[in-house]
Amino acid sequence: AIAYNILNYFECVLPIQRIWLTEGLSRSAICKAIEHLLPTHKTKSLYRASQARSHSDWYFIFLSIGYTRLNRYENGVTSVGRVQTPTLNLVVQRDQEIRKHHAKAYYQIKFTFDTGEECFNCRYPPMNSGNDDTTLDDPVQLHLILSALKQVNEADVVEQPTTTPIEGESTQPHSLSSLQKRLTLEAQSIHKSQKSAEQLYRKGLISYPRTSQQQTTTTIDHSFVSPPKPHSLVSLHGALQQQFSHTANRSNQLIQRLYDLGLISYPRTPSQELPPDHIHSPEQHATLKNLSQVPELSTQAKRCRNQPTDIHLPLSDNHSHTTAHWGIIPTSRPPQLQLLTHRERSAYLEICRRYLQALYPPATLNQQTLQITIILPTGKELKLSHQRTQIKEPGWTAAFGHSIDEQPPIKLRGSQLKINQFTLIEKQTEPPPHYNDYTLLLAMEQAGKHSTGIGTPATRADTIELLIKRGYIHRIGTSLQSTTRGASLIQQVPAWLRSSNTTSQWEGLLNQIASTENDKTAVEMRNQFISQQKKKIIQLLDRIQPLLTNANHQPSNFPSEKMVRYAEILSRRKRVRLPSQYKTDWKICRDFIETH
Repeated sequence: AIAYNILNYFECVLPIQRIWLTEGLSRSAICKAIEHLLPTHKTKSLYRASQARSHSDWYFIFLSIGYTRLNRYENGVTSVGRVQTPTLNLVVQRDQEIRKHHAKAYYQIKFTFDTGEECFNCRYPPMNSGNDDTTLDDPVQLHLILSALKQVNEADVVEQPTTTPIEGESTQPHSLSSLQKRLTLEAQSIHKSQKSAEQLYRKGLISYPRTSQQQTTTTIDHSFVSPPKPHSLVSLHGALQQQFSHTANRSNQLIQRLYDLGLISYPRTPSQELPPDHIHSPEQHATLKNLSQVPELSTQAKRCRNQPTDIHLPLSDNHSHTTAHWGIIPTSRPPQLQLLTHRERSAYLEICRRYLQALYPPATLNQQTLQITIILPTGKELKLSHQRTQIKEPGWTAAFGHSIDEQPPIKLRGSQLKINQFTLIEKQTEPPPHYNDYTLLLAMEQAGKHSTGIGTPATRADTIELLIKRGYIHRIGTSLQSTTRGASLIQQVPAWLRSSNTTSQWEGLLNQIASTENDKTAVEMRNQFISQQKKKIIQLLDRIQPLLTNANHQPSNFPSEKMVRYAEILSRRKRVRLPSQYKTDWKICRDFIETH
């Protein structure tokens, strides 16, 4: 966008081509990008979308001025924005949920079943069932079930597969984002889905066990579990936070350092795909050859160099070179790991491990699920399930180990199980956890009704740091919590300004402009977008204008430290002398800031 602005300023009409560095800053990647320069019509729509974004963002400056004056310049600038305010709202809402939470007792019944050859345990209701109808929290209902169970000795059992994909469902492996969406759709709360996603990623397992709704008599299902995809920026944040308790901003600095050294591809990406022409390319052969010299990766890299050509790989068939960066992978530049710090080395090895895993074949699991039904004398049915998993072909799980809990299938004798015993377990509901950098990044990515979420991968970590700098949220250990000032601002702004849907809708419309091939149409869409945002901002300013009259009187206190510091910055930048009483007279300091 900057280049286009410069060319427009000088009224340049020469042909323009653009270099598109999607695969990193290595020599081979740069040479490849130079050989495939993109013509103007391929990137002009991106420029139009950039214009729409920058012009519309500029109008928010007036909202910040208005709310700053409304709050009588207390604590300096009251900044609002289409990304920072909805992000702040996520934190404020989570803190409110935690404060309003009242622990409630609920119960589970632990059963021990006997097949005649072995015993195994099940719980009712199933853990994380997400079904309010099976929540056992009524003492009266619990008493009736326990009384009836004393008269029951056996349960019915049926075997069925657990990983047959639901009709119409994609068979591609889950990323963190799609996994969280799926778990959320399964009626779990957002914080439970985040927790589940984190646990699976930490174990190196990203495939969600999808359950068919149709019963069948098949006893064992051979499930193909695809390997993890390369890291996106968010999933890499999660890995680094797990290792080092990094903030998002610190992780960005670490990742950017590796990119500047030319060791990894462009990092600020939501994608987890490999470039479509990467497999068996000279770049891949050079990369694997380099990784073969790294002790921690040598065995796996040599295995991938001899990989057959027909394996399933995380390739994209619908990405555009003009709109997408690919997943984060190592480049063909030889890594001089001895020159890296411990954390830089660890981050690089994490990226390489995920890259190598993606090149391995799928794992084959034998999975058995028992659907158990206990029929009480009252006619009520208690439904439980029990799953066993065995690794048939290790595939990618053999690359760097796995955390799959393997158990041999249960051999049944008939369709009945003996109930050896049952035990009552009492628990308490827990509030959702406070956000940390990683889970807030996930929430920003998932927020709103549009898949784009709040902000972009390149700006989300900066947004979190800005909210901390403004005093709207603060860190307590690794958790992020809202301050009184942040909560007050959320109460002050209108619903549309704090809503995640507003921002995600912005990103959706901007993506439409960026993907428009006809420049005339893109210009019309840009102008319409800017006009809509301007109209909305003006309407809000008109609403708060009457309140500014009562807020403009001089307060009795001195100007804040932030006001004084800002006035001094303006003085240096504008080369204007400060008034003599700017440190002691609030009105003089305010007038100087507004003038300059």
